[in-house]
Amino acid sequence: MQLTILDEQHVRLATVGDGFDVVGEHFGPLQMLATSLALCTASVVQAYGDTAQLNLEGFEVDVRWAYVDDPYRVGNFDMTLLLPPTVPPQRHKAVIRAANTCTVHHTLQHHPHIATDVAVLDPTLPQTEAHHHHVHQA
Repeated sequence: MQLTILDEQHVRLATVGDGFDVVGEHFGPLQMLATSLALCTASVVQAYGDTAQLNLEGFEVDVRWAYVDDPYRVGNFDMTLLLPPTVPPQRHKAVIRAANTCTVHHTLQHHPHIATDVAVLDPTLPQTEAHHHHVHQA
């Protein structure tokens, strides 16, 4: 797969090739979030395509987002499924339905609870263990 970062608020995932390559600059947390949505979507669409015996070679997922205030955050994602011409138009709605079953899509739509805690690393432990051992502060 190849992820292309087109600008600060736009990524495109191409489902071709082996491995995972990133092209472009500024692969930060929000690009990673959009990439998670694109990867999950690509996975469920490809599974649907296998079941429906659709040729999805060259399929891509394009994700853009915009920010909103109060609090400052991503306010919306606009996702476009770039289907090859081998997918008949009468199957497009079914592909969208499949895409909307992605776990990341559901997670973003249903506001997960996020719990934040603090842990203190133990500097007396070897580095690999220090990251796994912590003491909770009340």
